[in-house]
Amino acid sequence: MSLDAIARTYRVHRATVARWLAAIREDLDTAVRVRLWDELGVSTTEFQSLWNAVRSDVEVSISRLLAAR
Repeated sequence: MSLDAIARTYRVHRATVARWLAAIREDLDTAVRVRLWDELGVSTTEFQSLWNAVRSDVEVSISRLLAAR
C-alpha cells in the first residue's frame, strides 16, 4: 500500500504514516542486530564491522520478505 492509502485507512496524515514506518524500520533494525549479535557471540567491534558490511543486504531481504506477505 502507498503512504496515502495507509493514511486514508487509518484516517491520519501521510506524514504520520511515514513516521510510523520509520519507527517500525528502526525497531526491526534493532531487533535484527540484537538477535544476530547474540547468535554470533562476537565482540562489539567485530559485530559493528560485520553489520556495516551486511546491513544493506539485510534491509533488502527484509523488504522482500514483507512484500511477499
